[in-house]
Formats: sequence, structure tokens, C-alpha cells
Amino acid sequence: MGMNKARLESFTDAVLAIAMTIMVLQLTPPVDSSFAGLARTGLSLLIYALSFFAIAIYWKNHHTLFASVEKINHRILWLNILLLFVLSLFTFTTAWVDEHWLAIAPEVLYGLVMLAANTIYFLLSCEVYRENKQKPRWARSAFSISLVAVSLLLAPIFPPVVVIACLVSLIPWLFFIKKDER
Repeated sequence: MGMNKARLESFTDAVLAIAMTIMVLQLTPPVDSSFAGLARTGLSLLIYALSFFAIAIYWKNHHTLFASVEKINHRILWLNILLLFVLSLFTFTTAWVDEHWLAIAPEVLYGLVMLAANTIYFLLSCEVYRENKQKPRWARSAFSISLVAVSLLLAPIFPPVVVIACLVSLIPWLFFIKKDER
């Protein structure tokens, strides 16, 4: 296809940086100047932090995935664009969950965005490995996809299980990054 890897990575970096910036701009400061006022914004800061670090983890893993890439085909390009679209939805779902903690619809949509991001990243990595004749790695993706999918089934019983599962699904991606960089 002739797509320049550096161009794809630069575009990805820009889109993710903008998404992270938009999220922070949606935070509202406390109405008073006390630490108690700050504490009342705790849930807002929590969902913002989860979304911010989710995008940061995707960015880091994207960088690691593309570090040894030599060829980028049409499918890689479009899966990458689809991943960026889904990750940009975190700005919307983060704001909605922030406004309606414990409500089923916002929590489920947040989980669906995380599930879609996990699934698309998995498909992207499979295509990158296939195109560049590398051995695929499935364990973390399978864990993340399964955990978030199960949480969506449990959401009608206890909506916060979705956000909790999204948080837990990111943990393996934090601790095993070094292994992939070798």
C-alpha cells in the first residue's frame, strides 16, 4: 500500500492527544474552595482518570505494537482509524457516566466502548502480526474482552460492575508491557 508508518503513528498520537485534552476540559472544578468541595468531585476525577489512563495504555501499546512493523496494508490503516474513532468516544461516555453514576445506560455504553476498543485493538494487532509475519499474542486481549463482556451481562443487576471491570481489564496491559518491548 505504501503507507508511511511514521505518518500513521503521528496521526494516532494527535487524535489520542486531542481526545485526552477534551476529556480534561469537560471536568468542572468544585463550586467552593475547600478540600470538601474537591472531595465531592471524587467520582468525576475517578472516571476521568480511568478514561485518561485507558487511552494512555492504548497509546503505549499501539507504540509497542508498531515498533517492529515494516509493512502497513489497507486493513491495518482502516482498523487503526476505527480504533481511533472508538477511543475518541471515551470523551462522550466519560462525561455521561460522570453525570449519571449508577445508571445502567451510561455504564453499559462506557463498557461497550471499552469492549469495542479491546476488540478492535485485538483485530489490529492480529493484522499487524499477520502482515509482518510475527507470532500473535492473545492472552491479554482475550482476558480484557471476556471480562468487559461478562460485566455488560451483569450491568442490569449492578451497573458499577462495568466501570470496575473496565479498570481491572487494563491491569494486565500495565504489567506486561516490558515483555512485549523485548
